[in-house]
Amino acid sequence: MVATSPSMNRALLDYIRCPRNGSRLVLANQDGEPVVDGELLSTEGGHRYPVRFGVPILLADPTEEEQFTGVNFAEQWGLFDQVGGLGEEFEEKQTAEYLHPIEMQAFSGQLVFEAGCGYGRNLLMAQKSGAALTIGMDVGEAAFIAKRRGVDALIGDILNPPVDRERFDVVFTFGVLQHVSDPHLGFQKLFQLLKPGGLYSHSVYSLENNWFLVNLFTPAREKIFRHLPVWAKVTLSMMLAVPTWLFFWLFYAPFSFSEGLNGWASKRLFYYDFAMLFVKKLGFKTWVAQLFDHFNAPLVTYFSREQLEGWCDELALLERYYYFRNQNTWNFGGVKPKLGVD
Repeated sequence: MVATSPSMNRALLDYIRCPRNGSRLVLANQDGEPVVDGELLSTEGGHRYPVRFGVPILLADPTEEEQFTGVNFAEQWGLFDQVGGLGEEFEEKQTAEYLHPIEMQAFSGQLVFEAGCGYGRNLLMAQKSGAALTIGMDVGEAAFIAKRRGVDALIGDILNPPVDRERFDVVFTFGVLQHVSDPHLGFQKLFQLLKPGGLYSHSVYSLENNWFLVNLFTPAREKIFRHLPVWAKVTLSMMLAVPTWLFFWLFYAPFSFSEGLNGWASKRLFYYDFAMLFVKKLGFKTWVAQLFDHFNAPLVTYFSREQLEGWCDELALLERYYYFRNQNTWNFGGVKPKLGVD
């Protein structure tokens, strides 16, 4: 999976912590040489954690569900990496879509943490936007690919993030909380990593307009699809992609050429906005990848706006936003209150 072996960025030692007791971590080898494969020691309790391919592996008894998620998504990101990525629109421009209505300039000069970084595409865009430091975390070996692509990555669990509290200016997840076994707890845990006044940003599947996935597809995925080998999920994705792609072009795309018809179709046609995202922007290759993602995902939760508003109320987020993207996804977040500010 990993063609090269970049060394661990020693600056990470100022941010990562023992997932068992929160103590600082030190390198077992302190000779100053680049650390590709090594070991980290906690300063309290003597807990040991390996470094592989320059990536600290900071897991403390993750649940079977989290391990299953890590394995499945590592296979998925590995597959996307093997085919050379999914195109410029997906690899670069989609980060702005996940962040909207917040501008990409929000990353400039900031300390940025992404949970569920996959193979690092969003953090690479944060770097291009001028972030001072970016750190990505994933529960699986996709973090190795992210590291090779130029992201300082670690392997850890969102429900027990091995990172110091109140250190980051921006903390975000894009398409990740929906795959966590306890999304609400994950939302609370990641909030602790954010500095007062920092930006908290997320994108998740909506409960609204996703009745097909919630009621019909999800039960089939949980019982059958997610347990299939990769080749079978790829085959199913291709078999479904071809006829649906033709359907989109023949029956949906014509509506997009008229502003009036486009607005009518957006309100009345099943998954119209989502389909047009791929037809007009992301392309067939990414549509296949999207279908693979739905077959592959071990855990999926769908969220209503009311539920997300409740979460933000609990944290007293300021400058909150809720943006209904593609009629099937919520972008939401806000700013962590500063001390003494209501």
